[in-house]
Amino acid sequence: MTPTEAIVLPLWVEYVKALGTPVVAFIAACVAGVIAHRQWVTAKNKLKLEFFDRRMEIYKLAVEVLDEMRRSSMSSLDSVLELEKALRSAPWIFDKKLTLYLADFCLRAVEMHKANQSTGGSQLEAYHSINDNNKVYSRERFYQAEKGQLDQEFSKFLELTH
Repeated sequence: MTPTEAIVLPLWVEYVKALGTPVVAFIAACVAGVIAHRQWVTAKNKLKLEFFDRRMEIYKLAVEVLDEMRRSSMSSLDSVLELEKALRSAPWIFDKKLTLYLADFCLRAVEMHKANQSTGGSQLEAYHSINDNNKVYSRERFYQAEKGQLDQEFSKFLELTH
């Protein structure tokens, strides 16, 4: 064989040589796409979990304040202040309705604290609700109504679905 003679390969080998690089690049792009999609799903689920955790923290604080109101042990406003501090982020993690409800809830808790302080704590058997045109409720009835309202308002925000 002389140097001027070319080696002729079968046609299928020429196709494999020509298409090998694009096929490998396409497979690598598909693998990278799958990895990127999984990272996106993971980041999305992590964000959902972080929102859930922040919402659950506020819910637990609200229930703690409500329990103190029920037991008439609102000797200080520490739990209400802690709830109000947590509510600074409420406009970004809740809708406007729940944000307004929680702000009003804090006001009612402060009013309960004032009523508790003015009567010495043990004499307080009824609480005048600001929102119900000063209807008088027993502490237990107030607690049940408020707990039901609190659970209803939070229900759509405390679902962790994927």
